[in-house]
Amino acid sequence: AVDEAVELAKQLSTDDSPGFVNGVLGQIVLVAPQVRAAAAAVSSRPQPDVPGAASVDAEQ
Repeated sequence: AVDEAVELAKQLSTDDSPGFVNGVLGQIVLVAPQVRAAAAAVSSRPQPDVPGAASVDAEQ
């Protein structure tokens, strides 16, 4: 997917864009496993029962 995005940047944008796109997506590829692991750890924790929490969510 990164290669396809870089190729699109080559075809559709400036000469500097492919390097930028590659750099941004490369960093995302590196940190994605850590972000997924952190999200899984947080979602598996029991949520505290906070009085009134449901009404706060409903107001927003």
